[in-house]
Amino acid sequence: MLAKADAGYDNNEGSVLSCERARKLLSKDCALSDQHLEALIDELMALAAVANDAFMETRKQRSSTASGPLFVPSLVAEPQTAVM
Repeated sequence: MLAKADAGYDNNEGSVLSCERARKLLSKDCALSDQHLEALIDELMALAAVANDAFMETRKQRSSTASGPLFVPSLVAEPQTAVM
């Protein structure tokens, strides 16, 4: 497993993606300034935090009412039955 520094994360900011690593992930034709790239990273991190919070809340609600594995129904395909 890679250390955070090896994966391109800024150790001073927790698990925030560094501009250098983001540039490596983006197209070589990307003309975003460092300021714009940092703003994009911040917005994506905020979106990820909201998605994570929503997932954790759903998981918490389901764990209090159901037993067994906790799956998000919309992400789990319904079993297909063969028609003969």
